[in-house]
Amino acid sequence: MAIALANISESGEAPQARVKDAKSLFKIYEEVAKADSNAAHNRAQVRLLRNGEPPFDQEKREEAGVGWMSNFNSGTAAADLEQAQTGYVGLANAVPTLIEVRTKYGDPAKRKGWCGIIAEQFDWLMKRRWRSFDTNKQKTTLGFISNGLSVVYWPHDVDWRYEVGQLGQFLFPKDADVDVSKLEIAFQVESFAPSKLFKQLKHQEKISANGDSTDINRDAMISAIRDANAEGNSSGWGMTELEAAFAGNDLGQDCGFSQQVKVVHAYVKEFSEKVSHYMIRADGKGEDFLSVRREAFPCMSKFMVFYSDGVGEGKLADLRGFLQKGFESYIAADEVLNGMRDSAMLSLKPLMKGNNTALGSEMSAETTISAFVIPPPGVTFEPMPISAGNAELALAFRAEMQRLGANNTGGYQSHAVSPEGGERTLGEVQLQAQNNAQISDAKYGNYYQSEGQVNDNTFFRIISPRYTSADPGYSERMEFFE
Repeated sequence: MAIALANISESGEAPQARVKDAKSLFKIYEEVAKADSNAAHNRAQVRLLRNGEPPFDQEKREEAGVGWMSNFNSGTAAADLEQAQTGYVGLANAVPTLIEVRTKYGDPAKRKGWCGIIAEQFDWLMKRRWRSFDTNKQKTTLGFISNGLSVVYWPHDVDWRYEVGQLGQFLFPKDADVDVSKLEIAFQVESFAPSKLFKQLKHQEKISANGDSTDINRDAMISAIRDANAEGNSSGWGMTELEAAFAGNDLGQDCGFSQQVKVVHAYVKEFSEKVSHYMIRADGKGEDFLSVRREAFPCMSKFMVFYSDGVGEGKLADLRGFLQKGFESYIAADEVLNGMRDSAMLSLKPLMKGNNTALGSEMSAETTISAFVIPPPGVTFEPMPISAGNAELALAFRAEMQRLGANNTGGYQSHAVSPEGGERTLGEVQLQAQNNAQISDAKYGNYYQSEGQVNDNTFFRIISPRYTSADPGYSERMEFFE
């Protein structure tokens, strides 16, 4: 899709900024979001499957009078996802340290020891001191295994601690390349508590005062907060009133600021290769940017890193995650399993029909003794045959769906019994679990390449001379140097 960013003029001059105004930027965002609508639907279906949504629409079944029929999610998709995550999470602990350091500084005989100490300190800072490390690793693997892509990014201009975003939170043009360095524009949708948005405004004003090229539109920011909380008692407030209110009331509940403010971040690569950061309202209202930080990041690859489940044909739109690839197989297998359960339950409850045509009110004379029902005189019953279906065919079909799912998802399966239903020994189960957690060489290479980029970016942020004591993450950073 064509993105309406400013380009080099016919005279060969590059524009200082590739975004004209807030309205044109919002129009680009709308086009990108619209192009993502089908993919967003697929991601929602995958999320429901992962979270235990049954295969059939229960409301429709109730309307059709068959609400009694089985309708459950076997949990196979969630189990396989967890098994797949195990393989990736283990990679972080498969190496002695997260980074390998080399230096040309000082005595050559001492360099190896120094480099080892630096690498160990980095490892300690990330794994032991930073509480979000393990959580972020799990969020990263969950995203790209489920939907094909996770985005690790550094929202702060200095802070070394990264965050993890998913598709849907981040939106990209449909023809965007999997190589992040080729990315021209990216959008991030975020909802702020009013107090958090206010704090961000104050932070950006602070770094702007320190020489950062940040343009804050105070009126637009305040208007966004007020519009989201129009029913509050603060419609006429300005910056001074907001500052006083939020100073002692972080959530803003008592001041009528309880509604989230939805904003869109736009990260645009300029012709200098540096990345500018724009903020606009997600509802499209307002004529101005909420804020503009021109050339906020050195380049796209220093701001964000992609973790992808393969590279497809080289475009982000081609990426499919673990659960997306096996979605139809999981659903079909669960549908068959539900049908098999219904057949089995019916077979345990044989139906009978009365052969006396003049039952009438005589059934009221039946007698119940303990668990036995004694029909009245003259009433007899004969069994009704029940078709339980072809059990062997159902089992074979389900096994085939599981096999297709295994092929489509890279071989991650975690069944406690074989497809034929036979029990296995503890050793066989452990061996299968070990084999299932293996990762193909291609996926292994993709993952470690992304890991290397994240660790490099994090390390160089930690040792950046731009860090000041007022910046977030400073105290933990100083422990790295001790």
